[in-house]
Amino acid sequence: MLSWTRGSLRLSSSSPSNPGVLELPRVELGHHGKYVCRAQHLLGSLQASLSLFVTSAPQNLTVHAFRGNSTVPEVLGNTTSLRVQEGQSLRLVCDTDGNYSARVSWSRGSLTLIPTQPLDPGVLELTRVVLGDGGEFTCQAQHPWGSHHISVNLVVQGISCSCPHISGEQRGTWPLVLTLLRGALMGAGFLLTYGLTSTTASGAHTGHPETHL
Repeated sequence: MLSWTRGSLRLSSSSPSNPGVLELPRVELGHHGKYVCRAQHLLGSLQASLSLFVTSAPQNLTVHAFRGNSTVPEVLGNTTSLRVQEGQSLRLVCDTDGNYSARVSWSRGSLTLIPTQPLDPGVLELTRVVLGDGGEFTCQAQHPWGSHHISVNLVVQGISCSCPHISGEQRGTWPLVLTLLRGALMGAGFLLTYGLTSTTASGAHTGHPETHL
C-alpha cells in the first residue's frame, strides 16, 4: 500500500488506481515542504522523501522615501511626483515582495545608476539634492520568471530670494543658490546689483540702491 504525506498531513493521491502518483495541478507557496511516499507491506515498510521549495517572482514594488534625518518613510507609488527642497538629503528604498531574491537596480532615464550600498542595491542615496537631480528615477526588480519596475518623478525646488522693498509688477524672485555656489567654487566674491531706474517728469532718474553679498 502506497501513501503520501507532507509533514503530519496525509495527502490524497490524484490517481485512485495508482496511489503512488501525486499531482499538483497548480503549485502555490503553501505547497512548500517535505513530501514522503511510504510503501507498507506485511513484511515491512519503506519510504522515500523529497523537499519541494516553492518560489515566487515579485509582483509589486514599493518605494519608501526618507528626507534628511527623518526615520518616518513616505510610501510612493508608481509615477509619484516627489518634491524635495534643494540642498536636502534624500534616501529612496525600493522593496520587493515574493520570497525569491530578485536583482534590483536603479536608473535615471536610460542611465543605470551605481548603487550607493553595493550589498543593498535597492537603496539610492542623494546626500545633497541639486537642481540637476530632477527627473524620473526607476527601480527595476528582475527575476528568472519576470520583472517589474516602478518610477518616481523627482522635482527639486530651488531656494529663492525675494526683494520686499519692490512693489507691484517690479517685485520678483531670483534663484541665488547656483550663483553663490559657483562663486564659492571660483574663490571669488559676488556683487549682486539690482537697480530699477525710472524717469520722473523733470527728467531726473530714481533707482534702488545696490545690494552687496
